[in-house]
Amino acid sequence: MTATPAPTLRPARESDVAAIAAVLDRTFPVAYAGVLPPAALAACRAADRLRRLAATGWPHMWVAESGAAVVGFVQVLDARIANLWVAPAAQGTGVGRRLLDLAETAIRRAGHGQARLEVFDGNDRALEFYRSRGWSAVGRGTFDLEGHPIPETVMVKDLGAD
Repeated sequence: MTATPAPTLRPARESDVAAIAAVLDRTFPVAYAGVLPPAALAACRAADRLRRLAATGWPHMWVAESGAAVVGFVQVLDARIANLWVAPAAQGTGVGRRLLDLAETAIRRAGHGQARLEVFDGNDRALEFYRSRGWSAVGRGTFDLEGHPIPETVMVKDLGAD
């Protein structure tokens, strides 16, 4: 049996917008079923929020590409990891870990000694993933998701000097 090669990580291109949006379309409902109120999920879809995120955020993203398919992406804004998404079929394969490592390295190389991210409350899988990678919860916040306030956990990781 031949091992599947690891996905390639590369900066996102404008031509990736549809593929990034497709990752979000497949992953968002799975990740947040039972976490977000149904009205918030519906409002997000109705507002086309996921497609807008892909269309405006791609210049700050890296994608994981397996063959010709985008299977995940990470978005870095200054010292903050704004988004990290892996398609359900690629979860548990190391894609998320590789994207997180890439984001942490980019933040450190930009001169930041600490990185930050937020996780919606109830997203226990994500919280455990980040904790297992050395991230610590340091505070609370609220994210406005199309008029629905969503409580979140603020996490940080000290990156040290590059």
